[in-house]
Amino acid sequence: MPPEQRPPRHVAIPATVHAVSAGGPSFVDPAAERRQPCVVPSESIVPPLGDGERDVWLIEWQVAEDAFNVAVGEQVRWDVVDADPIRLGHFGGRRTVTEERNTYAEQLGAGPERPIAGIVTRIDQVSVRYGSSANGSGQEPIPGSAMQHAARTLAPRMPHEGTIVGWVVRIRLD
Repeated sequence: MPPEQRPPRHVAIPATVHAVSAGGPSFVDPAAERRQPCVVPSESIVPPLGDGERDVWLIEWQVAEDAFNVAVGEQVRWDVVDADPIRLGHFGGRRTVTEERNTYAEQLGAGPERPIAGIVTRIDQVSVRYGSSANGSGQEPIPGSAMQHAARTLAPRMPHEGTIVGWVVRIRLD
């Protein structure tokens, strides 16, 4: 490219941002994430559910796959299913989220879908640490290791420890 056609600046896009914005897979090597210096804020305090409110999981890989975003204050109308029980272990009993927006529910046999509609009042980004699996076959989430960070939207991601596994979205029902 001739010098007069070159842009005046070069912008490097981190792989995670590129993968998510391009709609590609969002997997990022957890070791690579740990090497990046960042200050992780303390875990956010999550207030109890109010009357007419429900918490719904958004699964990280599905959010990335669908290039999905939502923000506090938005009106939503989703189909939800019972949450995968494995997610309850992330919090070690500190929080119970019984529903999830699973965009692959039919293919994964996640059970019957039911509608939910309302205003998003809170979003918590959830990350967990991974450790060796009990049978030595790989890595699995460490039970109770979830950290929650309040966010206004799903992107950009908040500084976090571990690997983001999803978001808990609080909805005030219509």
